[in-house]
This record gives sequence, C-alpha cells and structure tokens, in this order.
Amino acid sequence: MLAAIAQLLACGDDPSGPAGSANGLVGEFALAPNENNVLSAIATYQANGADSTRVVYSWGEGELRATPYAQTDAGSRIVVLGLRPSTTYQMQVEAWSGRVLGRSGVQTFTTGSIL
Repeated sequence: MLAAIAQLLACGDDPSGPAGSANGLVGEFALAPNENNVLSAIATYQANGADSTRVVYSWGEGELRATPYAQTDAGSRIVVLGLRPSTTYQMQVEAWSGRVLGRSGVQTFTTGSIL
C-alpha cells in the first residue's frame, strides 16, 4: 500500500524529482491525534524555505485527498479534518518553494472511534 501511494505521489509535473527527493524543503514530520476531534489529525513538520505546504493523504484503496495549501513558517502544523472513524491513513507533507516541490516521508495515522 505504501509503495502504491509513493508511486501515485511521484506522478505529475514534479521538477524536484521522485517522491521523497532530498531537497530539504520538508524536515521532521509527525502526526498526533486531536484531543478536540477524533476525526482529525494534527500534522507538525519542519519546513525549510517553503512558501506553502499541504498534507496529502489516502486510506485503503481510496483516492488521494489533500488539505488546502497553507502559508508556511519554519515550524508549522496543519490540522487534517473530515477523516473517517477507526480508519488508518497514510499521510505526507508536500512543500513548495517557487517551482520546487519537496515531500516528507509517508506516516501512518489511525483515527479513533466515535462510539
């Protein structure tokens, strides 16, 4: 599954090269539960010189989804909303600096139950 996501994320007009290319735009990346909403995740990451970032995610055989792009500070976070209960997701940060795209590694996150 992770290989399929990495392959999908590598498609497109990516001037920086294949997914996971080490151009340094995205540093450390972690996911945490949101204590205020079990159907969301909090992505924290280090963005190095990026103009904008977003979180791209998928689950099971589902299609890729993404948060809206956000302006980026060096240490940033994005809240991923609208997730399904008790579902495992694969998530990755995409960061742009001009025409250069950088991607984090893929992280796995499982939402809580609503019951």
